[in-house]
Amino acid sequence: MTTAVTTPVRSTRIAAIDWMRGVVMVLMVVDHASMAFDGTHDPKDSAMYADAMTAALPAGEFFTRWMTHICAPTFVFLAGTSLALSIERRVARGVGAWEIDRTILKPESYKTMQANTLLRNGLGTNYGLGVQVSAAGGRRQVSHTGEVSGFTAANVIYPDDRAAVVVLTNLDATGASSQLASRIATALFRSTGGDTGANQALAQARTVFEGLQHGRIDRGVFTANANAYFSDAALADFAAGLGPLGTPQEFEQANELLRGGMTARSYRIRFASRTLRLSTFVMPDGRLEQYQIAAAE
Repeated sequence: MTTAVTTPVRSTRIAAIDWMRGVVMVLMVVDHASMAFDGTHDPKDSAMYADAMTAALPAGEFFTRWMTHICAPTFVFLAGTSLALSIERRVARGVGAWEIDRTILKPESYKTMQANTLLRNGLGTNYGLGVQVSAAGGRRQVSHTGEVSGFTAANVIYPDDRAAVVVLTNLDATGASSQLASRIATALFRSTGGDTGANQALAQARTVFEGLQHGRIDRGVFTANANAYFSDAALADFAAGLGPLGTPQEFEQANELLRGGMTARSYRIRFASRTLRLSTFVMPDGRLEQYQIAAAE
């Protein structure tokens, strides 16, 4: 009779990470269930109440809350550490970076997560499963913003370019992080050559704008409809309104999409005293069907 001898399989898990995760979960339980055992717990100790930041808390509750502030950042740290270690091991086995990127989740999962969710009436929401999906400067963009008391953030990923822009600001209730992310991406892709079509369109938009400041346009770059819109009276009005503003401090593309067989682009034009919004529609042959300027909200 023979007896099979089994050799224990050595786990490749790192015990320190599991222990840290377990300790943090215990701290979360202590904090979230504190009202069950702490009779002095202030029921208004919540961001829902305007005076929560200045309210005086009992010592026990204060230290419980203070101690558990490490929970969220620790979970994020452990998730990043685990992912980094996993990738490092796969690289050591000869797996390529592109293959790793595509297999962290199943391809079907990425596709579902990044698909534009449609409402029952057929309208798109520009939102997938937990992420915003759109196009900017001719590039596919997956993004999301976040905010907690005192801070805002923007995380913008360009999957097809294998690039991402992450911005953190110490400001409340502001779109600064998204604006910075957009400007950083514009500078990033401009430095790498960028989208030739978008760059040419930007140059054309600036040239037309400078012409309008002087009451003239090159009618060869416009369609018949657009030329009918830019009458002599309209050109005089544009010159009177735009001319005194001088040279723009910034002139950059903010968005791009396809609509009605045309390429729609929006631009932000900033001066010292005001900011304008420019919307253009370009026909497949490159001529401008629409060139509209309005005050930015």
